[in-house]
Amino acid sequence: LAAAAGARVVVHCGATLGPKRGVTPADVLAELGGAARPTPGQSLAMLERSGVALVHAGAAIAGWEALAAVRDEIGLRGPLHTAEKLVDHLGARRFVVGHTHSSYRERILGALDLLGAEHAVAVRGLEGSDVLRPGRPSAADTAGVLDLPESPATTLRGDADPHVAAALTRAIAAGEEHGAAGYTAALSAGVRLYAAGMCEDQREGLRMAGSTVADGRAAATFAALLAA
Repeated sequence: LAAAAGARVVVHCGATLGPKRGVTPADVLAELGGAARPTPGQSLAMLERSGVALVHAGAAIAGWEALAAVRDEIGLRGPLHTAEKLVDHLGARRFVVGHTHSSYRERILGALDLLGAEHAVAVRGLEGSDVLRPGRPSAADTAGVLDLPESPATTLRGDADPHVAAALTRAIAAGEEHGAAGYTAALSAGVRLYAAGMCEDQREGLRMAGSTVADGRAAATFAALLAA
């Protein structure tokens, strides 16, 4: 949705890791018919044709898989787990980074500032991801905590099935999902638009993201992503 509103969005991940072994963006893209492990060239092509790209850490970072194998065997989060979120894939200068523990927020924002990021937002999202919690969303940048609308009665059901995630993705882009998943996608896209400097605040970003669904831009962006 953020890409449909004009931001250039780069999402990155590696293979799923233990102990939770959740669904990754790569799993969802593969379920949708895209590349499960795009090369850097394929990722760049996605970005150019649709405004959104998936970068697979295993294909983009030399030696990544050996490190990931150690992480998988240990089964605990470590500094590497957070540091890999700071990589400027495809020249990214603005970041939205997820984290689990509140103590990581200032460290993430400080590290990105030292690395020269133009703007960074740290999100205490679902399972440490950059997907906002719809009920009580939590995100901040160096200026402070973001003013995000709360919806305490709204909860998002977790489902470790890429088929379910892919179906929801299609429905959101087509304007057919009006529940918690659709709202969460628009809310998260609004924060990305704010991080990209395309709106004055996150609430405006939420409205911008929602409008892309209503006028068909979200569906067009989705189709372009899968066009190759």
